[in-house]
Amino acid sequence: MVGKPFSLAALVVLALPALADARQPIDPVEKAKQAGIRVDPAAEVLMRKAPPGSCFSDLTQAKCGKADRVVRVYADADGYYELAPPGGDSEPKTGDRKPTTGDSEPTANAAAAPDCQFVHSGLFKTPSQVGAWASHECFVPIARHEVYDTLYKYYRQVWHVMTTAADAYNGKRWIIAQALWNCVSTGGQQRSWHSEASAYTKKDGIWYGVSDTDTKAFVCG
Repeated sequence: MVGKPFSLAALVVLALPALADARQPIDPVEKAKQAGIRVDPAAEVLMRKAPPGSCFSDLTQAKCGKADRVVRVYADADGYYELAPPGGDSEPKTGDRKPTTGDSEPTANAAAAPDCQFVHSGLFKTPSQVGAWASHECFVPIARHEVYDTLYKYYRQVWHVMTTAADAYNGKRWIIAQALWNCVSTGGQQRSWHSEASAYTKKDGIWYGVSDTDTKAFVCG
């Protein structure tokens, strides 16, 4: 939240991780480990928050193929990153990437010649919709990649999943997921909205996960 004004949305979003984790009926981390897949600690939170049906939600699905390891990577301020696993287990970090705003710190995974780019639009409001989109593209050969964007709305003291958009491809072409929610009315109470975007990429038996979030308040009935 560096460089952004304080808002009520920043407070209520604290309840979101527990809700997101509860979306997985079977722990995807334990299931992956039972299948002999090494899961780095920093990747565990991404797997537990992954949308149902994604490879990170269940790496044993046929579409995901055989995997040896799961790691989390961090894009630079423009969303670029490298498909290179850390030398040891990656350490968990607080918060998510903000590739479109420059809030994130570049890491060793953000190289001059990047392998992939992950871009998150952040939340936006039109006269009739609330939405967000996430895109992903790789510039080197990969086995598969997926991109997701989930919209949440906070009301009645609970975060509710409103819609999830997804795209995937077995290859390196550009993919995009655009999540949109139609406002029934443009009047009423201002409420907090949350966008959670993520991309998962498989190369040489290793799955790489990257994510970003955004929270804003809108009037959208």
